[in-house]
Amino acid sequence: MDKVNDIKHKLLKELKWGRIKDCGYNCTSGRKYVEIRNALFEVDRFKIFENIPPLEHMSTLWYDENYDPILERNNQFNKCIYKLLENPNTRQAVIIMGDVNEFDNDPLFICTMYMHIFLNHIKDNDYELEYIVHMRSNDAIEFDTDILWHYTVINRMIKQLKVKYNIVNKKIIWNADTIHLYSQFFDEAQK
Repeated sequence: MDKVNDIKHKLLKELKWGRIKDCGYNCTSGRKYVEIRNALFEVDRFKIFENIPPLEHMSTLWYDENYDPILERNNQFNKCIYKLLENPNTRQAVIIMGDVNEFDNDPLFICTMYMHIFLNHIKDNDYELEYIVHMRSNDAIEFDTDILWHYTVINRMIKQLKVKYNIVNKKIIWNADTIHLYSQFFDEAQK
């Protein structure tokens, strides 16, 4: 399975080959971009491009204000935990972030569609928490802020799951329908 560095090199290869696209609207990072579709990789570090600082408009506070209410909608976070406590082998521990009623919020339609959580038995009462994120859209520069928010969710989960399980490892699998690098960062990304 690919790792974060593989995604970096694939994006740079798209840029080298001149596969630049135009999204058709101006966002905070520009209109033109390169992308990888259906990117599936294991998260082994927080940043795709180590030499580019995080964007100021995307902060953990932004996620707290915008993602946390969705996480708590219909008590789904607690229901997810309950499913795992009830059965460590469940395939029903899912948190749905996307909402078809938000299609009209373009271009601010939420990027994280859902998370699927598994407990992998290691031995005795030791488990690995496997956290699979499915993204509709993912800015390569904002990846670190996305990861930080997901780690806060994972840590909340572990805190509640420890009443029954000893979580000795956590693993994040990232699946992005599109992960992209905007033209504003082309020069810095190639350094």
